[in-house]
Amino acid sequence: MKNAINSFFLDLSKHRRAMFISGAAFFAAVLLVSAPLFGQAMRTFESIKIQAIQEKNAQIETAIINNDYDTWNNLVTDKALKNQITRENFAQFSQSYQLLQEGKIEELNLAKKSLALKQDFQQTAEKSKAIDKAIKSRDYDLWASLVTDPKSKGVTRENFKTYASAYELILQGKIGKADLLKRKINLKTPEPDWSSSR
Repeated sequence: MKNAINSFFLDLSKHRRAMFISGAAFFAAVLLVSAPLFGQAMRTFESIKIQAIQEKNAQIETAIINNDYDTWNNLVTDKALKNQITRENFAQFSQSYQLLQEGKIEELNLAKKSLALKQDFQQTAEKSKAIDKAIKSRDYDLWASLVTDPKSKGVTRENFKTYASAYELILQGKIGKADLLKRKINLKTPEPDWSSSR
C-alpha cells in the first residue's frame, strides 16, 4: 500500500511537471506569435503619429506661404514662437520664410534688418510716449527711469516740475518763455530729450 501511495504521489508530481512544462511552452508560443504582432502595431502607431506631424507641418508651411496668420496661429502650439510672431509682423515672417526656402539669403538678411529697425522704432516711439506722459504727469521717478543720465541735464527731483513746464513750452513753440524758466533753475537744456534712448 505504501508503494501504491508513493507511486500515486510520484505520478501526481510528474503530472504537475508536465502541466508546468506545457504552460511554459504555451506562454513561450504566445510570446513568439504576439511579439511580432505587437512590434508591428507599435511601428504602425509610430508611422501614423509621424504622418500626422508631417501633415500638420505641411499645413503650417502652407499657412506661412499663403500669409494666413489665423490658420498658422491655430496650428502652432509653441507659445514662445507665438509671442514673437504676431499678426502685425506675420507678413514679414512669411516673406522671410519664402526667401529662406528660395535660398535668397541676402534678401532674407535685408528683411530681418528691416524688421529689427521697425521693432526698434516701435520701442523708441513707446519710450518717447512714456517720457511725455511722465513729464505731463510730473512724475520725476518715472521720467528718471526712462531718460539717459537725468543728472547730466541738471534736472533734479526739486526742479523737475519747472523742467517739465519748460519742456512743454518748447513743444508748444514758446522758446522765449521756456528760456526764462531755464535760467530760473539753471537748466542746461530744457529741450525735448533727443538722446539715443528716444
